[in-house]
Amino acid sequence: MDSGDVSDSVCWGFGRVHSETSRNKRTETLLGKEIMRSEYDFSNAVRNPYVKKEKRAVTIRLEKEVVGYFKAMSGESGIPYQNLINLYLRDCAEHGRKLDLVWNEKAKESDK
Repeated sequence: MDSGDVSDSVCWGFGRVHSETSRNKRTETLLGKEIMRSEYDFSNAVRNPYVKKEKRAVTIRLEKEVVGYFKAMSGESGIPYQNLINLYLRDCAEHGRKLDLVWNEKAKESDK
């Protein structure tokens, strides 16, 4: 057996994976089906049209009542509450809505 005809097999919990190397072609199979090619041709690839709408996972702390409000709205509309929060925040951002806060100066002074 020369180095061009190497055959290895690795046993995974759900089946046997075979990796065969022959000259310049490498094929990996799972239960007899090809799962990966040695090279891919991306010359006809198309960009993902939804890439601008990708969402980023963030961690924010919300009051229990706020989450309850959106969860109740979710039950009525059938839209997941995280999506409703996103829609609400996006609407605020698109329309340039700003929170109108008035700080109580007397409360600040009494804390000193």
